Amino acid sequence: MFESLVKQDIAFFDGTMTGQLTSRMTNDVAAVVQPVRQIMNTFLTSILRLVGGLFMCLFTSWKLTVLAATMIGPVVYLTGVYARWSKQVNMSIRVSMADANAVSTEALRNIRTVRSFGADLLEVTAFRQHMDTALKNGMKDSYASAGVTAITQYVDFAATILILWYGGYAVLGYGQTDLQIGNLITFNLYWNMLNDTATTNLNGMLNTLVKAASAAQRVFEIIDLEPDIPADQGEKGMDEGPCSISFQEVKFFYPMRPDAMVLNGLSFTVGAGQTVAMVGKSGAGKSTLVGLMLRFYDPKGGDVLLNGCPLTEYNLRLYRKKVGVVSQDTQVFCRSILDNLTYGLEGGDVPSMEEIEKAAEAASANDFIQQLDEKYNSMIGEGGTRLSGGQRQRVAIARALLRRPKLLLLDEATSALDAENEGKVQKALDDLVHSVHGNCSVVLIAHRLSTVIGG
Repeated sequence: MFESLVKQDIAFFDGTMTGQLTSRMTNDVAAVVQPVRQIMNTFLTSILRLVGGLFMCLFTSWKLTVLAATMIGPVVYLTGVYARWSKQVNMSIRVSMADANAVSTEALRNIRTVRSFGADLLEVTAFRQHMDTALKNGMKDSYASAGVTAITQYVDFAATILILWYGGYAVLGYGQTDLQIGNLITFNLYWNMLNDTATTNLNGMLNTLVKAASAAQRVFEIIDLEPDIPADQGEKGMDEGPCSISFQEVKFFYPMRPDAMVLNGLSFTVGAGQTVAMVGKSGAGKSTLVGLMLRFYDPKGGDVLLNGCPLTEYNLRLYRKKVGVVSQDTQVFCRSILDNLTYGLEGGDVPSMEEIEKAAEAASANDFIQQLDEKYNSMIGEGGTRLSGGQRQRVAIARALLRRPKLLLLDEATSALDAENEGKVQKALDDLVHSVHGNCSVVLIAHRLSTVIGG
């Protein structure tokens, strides 16, 4: 399921909360797997007892067997009705649990903002509403389950009474049967074994499987989901040397906002080895260009060309390994600095320690890394909380440099920093651009013209 999730389009994540996905991967998957143990433990035993008990009951008295079996039909029907209803109720429970998980995940991930705005009670209230909905539906399911169990037990009692009444009637010699008292006792023992251990267990197992089906439906929805932009579909790889990228009459709007046209017939070309700056106000569509160059999205009209060929012809996994990205919202992982610097590199692409230190030096990151207790093996916390914003940006710059990119995308990399950190990061970016000049195509995006002129 996780393998299926990580290959989905970025547009998929634009419309889905992370907590809802993690809930499916934990709660729903656990609910799907949970019946397996019960099946392994009881299914074979119950089937053997069901077949053996039924055979012995027929052997002992087929008339009593037919008479008692008439009581099984209502139980099976009632169980089936309840199972179908319970599946829908359990689906709503899982949706509510997923929504609650989404609220808690988002609140904990942004706990500093929650605390700063004094919104603790707001988040707790939202979480409680979803949990109360799940609890309410869970109680309805429990009451219904208890009612079905009670009715089933009463039907079982009725079957026992019917067996004893008709069996006693036959033993006393009434009617045209010659049933013996020993046969009646034997039949009753076998029927109880068949009913109590086999039928009851299998019936309970059926209920468990039907409830698990609601979770399975949510799990397999993800597993069977295919992305619109497969990472391994194309065959072309990146050529040696810098690449050119061209937009031809590109039109684009985000799938979640189809009425807001972001780009309308945009055309431009970044030549091989060129450094091109794009400056504009917020919301002008600058970061959208980065998303299209990385093929997070496909244009709704026009073409994005790489070295004169449509980007759709390229193998995205190979292409993205040759693209370096430094954005304003630096994404780092709760791993060591070394792991963050070499993230995504494998095999022959993994640099030596000397190359890593050289890249960190070029990004003005080596000095502060050497001051940490474990240097390059230092853990940086979730989201890089143990580093300042400027330090995270410099780690991101070094990470981009280590990829030996053919295309470098700098998306407002200094816009979220204070003046001191902005100066350090800007110098690192300038050094980076100058070091790759001619060997790498650079697209630099900024709010202010002074940011790019200074470099």
